Amino acid sequence: MPEPENRHELVGKSVVYGLRPEDVSIGAGPVLATVRIVEPTGPETLLITKVGSLDVVMLSRDRIRVQPGDQLRITPAFDRIHLFDKSSGTRL
Repeated sequence: MPEPENRHELVGKSVVYGLRPEDVSIGAGPVLATVRIVEPTGPETLLITKVGSLDVVMLSRDRIRVQPGDQLRITPAFDRIHLFDKSSGTRL
C-alpha cells in the first residue's frame, strides 16, 4: 500500500488501512486475490477474497462468473484509502 501524505504525523502509531468494497476493481491489477465466498445480491455480486493473510471484500456491479478457489487480479483505488488508528478505531 502507498504511504499516506500525512505519514510524518503517523510515526509510531499503529494504523489500519480501510477501503470500501466498491473501491476495489477486478481485472489486470497488481494484487492477486483468492475467492473465498461469492454472494450474488441481484444486480451486484459481493466477493470475499483472501490476499495473503487478509480478507478483502469487494463489490462487482458487473455479472461475473467466479467460484470459491478462483484467483483474481484486483486493483485497489489507492486514492480512496482510509486510515484508522488501530487502538481506538478513530479515522485519521
